[in-house]
Amino acid sequence: RFDIFTVGPAAEPNGVVMTSATPAFTLRASSRARTEWKLSSARCAACEVRARRHCGRREIMQMTHYREAMGGGQAWCMDVTLPASSGDDCCEAMTPVRLTLRRPRWNFERKTLALNFYGRCSKASARNFQLVEGSGTTRGEKHKLLFGKVADDAFVLDHSFPLPTVHAFAAALSTSHWT
Repeated sequence: RFDIFTVGPAAEPNGVVMTSATPAFTLRASSRARTEWKLSSARCAACEVRARRHCGRREIMQMTHYREAMGGGQAWCMDVTLPASSGDDCCEAMTPVRLTLRRPRWNFERKTLALNFYGRCSKASARNFQLVEGSGTTRGEKHKLLFGKVADDAFVLDHSFPLPTVHAFAAALSTSHWT
C-alpha cells in the first residue's frame, strides 16, 4: 500500500507549505501477488470545483500486471483502466479509458527484449515501460506514459492526456516489484 499526500493550497505565515494529515490518494495491491492494483481518491475534485456535496472516496484507476512470453524471454505487462464516473449527479459522465503496455520485441542479436524509448531512457531495467491506447503491438501508437531508468537511482516519467499526473505516478509505483 502506498499513501500519496498532496500539498495544501496555502502556506503558513512562516512560508512553510503544509500537507494534509490524511492521504489524498491510496494505491493498494488487492492480491498478495501484486497483480491487481487500485488507485482511490479521498475526495472528488469535480465536486470541489463546483462547490457541491462531497461524494467521498472513489476508485479512479485499476491496473492489472501479468507476465507474457516474448521471443526468448518474458516481460511484465500492464493493462490500465480509468473507469467511467458513477453517473450520479455529482460528477461528469466520462467514457472509460483503457491503456496497455507497449510490447517490446525480441532482439535476436543481443538476445534480449528491446523497446524504443526515443532517447528518454538510458539504462536497462525490468521496470522500463510505456503505456499506449490500443493493442500495444502496433507500430506508431503514441505513448501516453513513458517510465524509464536514466541513472542508478533515477527514472524519467513522461505522461500525457488522458493520464493525470497522480495516475502516471501510481502506475510507476505499482511496478516496484518488477524484476
